Amino acid sequence: MKMEKAFSLVQTVAVATVFSAVSGCLIEDLRRQNPNSDPPHS
Repeated sequence: MKMEKAFSLVQTVAVATVFSAVSGCLIEDLRRQNPNSDPPHS
């Protein structure tokens, strides 16, 4: 039981880390594509 809980906790942390890394890469790519990226005027 304890091992399973620890594993699910590690899995959650790993997913969160990967997710933040991926979103960070996407944001960097977007910034690179338009260097003068102003907030969109709606």
